[in-house]
Amino acid sequence: MWRTAASRCASGALCAARRGTAERSLPSANPTAIHAALANTLSPASSASPASPAPRPAFPRSFSSNPKLHLPPLEPRFAQLADDVLGGNLHALSRAITLCESVRDSHRPQAAALLQHVLEAVRSRRAQAEIANGAGNGGIFKIGITGPPGAGKSSLIERLGMHAVDTSNRVAVLAIDPSSHNSGGSILGDKTRMEKLSAHPSAFIRPTPSRGEMGGLARNTADAALLCEASGCNVLMVETVGGGQADVAVAQIVDMVLLILPPAGGDELQGIKKGVVEVADLVVVNKADGAMEGPALAAVGEYSSALHFVHPRYDFWMTPVVACSTRTGLGIEDVWKKIGKFQEAMRASGELKQLRGAQSKALLWSSVEAEILYKFRSGGKLRGLMRYFEEHAMAGDIAARAAAVTVVESIFNDAK
Repeated sequence: MWRTAASRCASGALCAARRGTAERSLPSANPTAIHAALANTLSPASSASPASPAPRPAFPRSFSSNPKLHLPPLEPRFAQLADDVLGGNLHALSRAITLCESVRDSHRPQAAALLQHVLEAVRSRRAQAEIANGAGNGGIFKIGITGPPGAGKSSLIERLGMHAVDTSNRVAVLAIDPSSHNSGGSILGDKTRMEKLSAHPSAFIRPTPSRGEMGGLARNTADAALLCEASGCNVLMVETVGGGQADVAVAQIVDMVLLILPPAGGDELQGIKKGVVEVADLVVVNKADGAMEGPALAAVGEYSSALHFVHPRYDFWMTPVVACSTRTGLGIEDVWKKIGKFQEAMRASGELKQLRGAQSKALLWSSVEAEILYKFRSGGKLRGLMRYFEEHAMAGDIAARAAAVTVVESIFNDAK
């Protein structure tokens, strides 16, 4: 609680927001008053009021001891959509991903309910596969493919994807394209560079705009990956935007990170820069054909040497560097074998299960952050409160971080 008279100017916005009237007018405030309000918010023990604070309401017992999911029942059309996805219908898979990408208020809870529904079915499938094939062997294997623009990511995915479907695998590709900062649009041209794979009945390719997300992924890539597994795909390849060293977010949703580089990708020191090289499980030097074959093979030696200075992610795996040509197909089978060897090592060691558990925990927190941010921006009382602080931040009366702390402390004060 804010107690001093000087703090009323800042707390007025919160009170007005709770009454739903903050958007009509914004009370004025001077820096001194705001400073006093912040001081009392951050240091409640120094309040001028001697009265003891009122006891905070406790969380409902059901929430603290046995939390329940608050999800609406699936509407009949979305329930049918979920069943179609689980039945392997690729058109339904595309529609389900579109639902999860939707920002409509009516779609968001239905998307969450659909994801929970298919997750329960996927868990059952994984358990059955583990019983049949051995512990830890169930589920889709997810490969993140990243690298600088022009390295040949789409061409490599086409080659690996065709190799996979020819050996009785079902392949899904999530291709993330950069979006315009001005219009938000995206070219979505990756699918056109995978002509053969996109026409194969055992392959699914989904181009997705990044919409300004950092780290080379789109906001709902993890949701799309779950839906791909639900549809029966056992190999997933995620192509990042291709920003180079910054494309590390892909490691949070895949089982293996493949870094593809051109032959003229820089000297040996380029390979030990912090960033995506540190999370790469396989490095592929592309375009090893014609006049570039010699430089490509030389680059393999340079990167292999440089990777000795990078601490390995796993004790049982030293990141290999191989050369290939997506134009001629040279080395593609070797790349696929390396992927298979890594997959077997991850499952046998138990690291795959631990990795996915850590990824699920990180995804939970990022999803909570996204939902809170959505609530702030979607209107209503929280939006009214934010408008108050926006005005004073723009006027230079209050530091952005100070306002943020005040807002969060005010909203979650009763939850402490």
